[in-house]
Amino acid sequence: MIKKWLRVDDDGKLSHVFEYENGQKVQIPINKDGSIKWLPDKVKEHK
Repeated sequence: MIKKWLRVDDDGKLSHVFEYENGQKVQIPINKDGSIKWLPDKVKEHK
């Protein structure tokens, strides 16, 4: 079973939180309209 809820931080940031049976949690940041907040990808440079 997976538990799902919305979390609001003190500074007003919203996120969906998914908690799995084994206790692991995944937190996905969302915008105020409910869409997923995509974070910029970081490109790893190979040396």
